[in-house]
Amino acid sequence: MGVPIVGPAMRKVFGTRNERMVKRYLRVVELVNAYEDKVKELTDQELRERTGSFREQMAGGAKPVDMLPEVFAVAREAMDRNVGIRNIFNPDLDFDPSSLPDDVRPLYDQVKAQIDSTDPAEPEGDFLGSERRPGLR
Repeated sequence: MGVPIVGPAMRKVFGTRNERMVKRYLRVVELVNAYEDKVKELTDQELRERTGSFREQMAGGAKPVDMLPEVFAVAREAMDRNVGIRNIFNPDLDFDPSSLPDDVRPLYDQVKAQIDSTDPAEPEGDFLGSERRPGLR
């Protein structure tokens, strides 16, 4: 029986499949975050108009994959303005769940229960968070 050398050596050099996928997703997150300052400056109306702009770009032949980081940044900003989606479970911000529509409240309660029942864990490895915005995970 041989000693498995090639597999571990390849994983050491290239990483596991999961590590490669996480790195790819983190690159997309960096691209999305690069649009954040620009998108935050938009008015609500300008933010709404970006949807039409994206449609025009697609009709003009733009590749959807090339547009995704900006589309995600616009969608994230719209959600954050309307629901506070990135801050809704931040305990320091005292979000009032009674402000949610009745059809959304059960989902909030379910996610909140799951968060409350999860033991805190220190982030590690690639999941340490953004160095530019400490405290956000």
